[in-house]
Amino acid sequence: MSKKILLSLVNLVIILVSVLGIEPVQAETIFDDVSADHWAYESIMRLYDAGVTTGCSLSPLKYCPEEYVTRAEIAIFLERGMNYQEKNYEPPSASGNVFKDVPSTAFAADWIEQLAADGITLGCGEGNYCPSDPVTRAQIAYFLLRAKYGANYSPPEVENSTGFNDVETNDFGAAWIKQLAAAGITSGCGDGNYCPNNPVTRAEMAKFLVSTFYLPELVSIPMATVYIQNDTGGELCYEVYDTGIGMQCYEAGEHLYGSFPSGTYDYYVSARCGSVIDNYEIDGGIIHKFWCKVMP
Repeated sequence: MSKKILLSLVNLVIILVSVLGIEPVQAETIFDDVSADHWAYESIMRLYDAGVTTGCSLSPLKYCPEEYVTRAEIAIFLERGMNYQEKNYEPPSASGNVFKDVPSTAFAADWIEQLAADGITLGCGEGNYCPSDPVTRAQIAYFLLRAKYGANYSPPEVENSTGFNDVETNDFGAAWIKQLAAAGITSGCGDGNYCPNNPVTRAEMAKFLVSTFYLPELVSIPMATVYIQNDTGGELCYEVYDTGIGMQCYEAGEHLYGSFPSGTYDYYVSARCGSVIDNYEIDGGIIHKFWCKVMP
């Protein structure tokens, strides 16, 4: 059990009580550029937790959700998505003899050649792969369905409608786009459209991959509702270690009402009051109570 520490600085009175309910919430994002209210937040975090992505930058850790996915990157995304249950999956080393524009030393060469070996791509024509080209939403339908169902998969005939206003039955990828929607992997880009010529962003890619490979859901963390009222007439500072919650200070009369991860953590509370009188917790009950008062 972790130690709860209350540091007292000046002889005043303070009461801190943490009680109330428990609710499951998702873990906070670890990417600097993906806030918890981002529309693709959950998909991006599921992609990360499944080991399909490590982001686009390590220092600081970023995901670059609005950047376009290149054909080189899609090879990594798809191969890791197909093999997400095998943690730290790595394909065989590239030979450099599969595509004219992908030498063995090229970025993602191993992944690109494996994508070809799995029958998911034939390249972009004339013996090339075009690794730097962005992937369009029409192309992604082909990539995803082949990755999901295998190299020999072909969608049903498109018949008399694709289901999207901007995709004609004779358009490139029409049958694949229609089947992508039928499989529940996409609902389009809005207003009954699919936007087949638009480049796919990394945020969209996360959503596509989670739906295609049924990547595991995020683990919920129980939360305790915390109410802190500063009745000292002075300043109160409160910090919860190991949770990502930094030091927060409140002037006299201010209070905090919010959610904190429940469980046993190291708390650091400093206030202008006397020595610690008591502190206790009830494991599982999500009750943490601290107070101090003027010592005689």
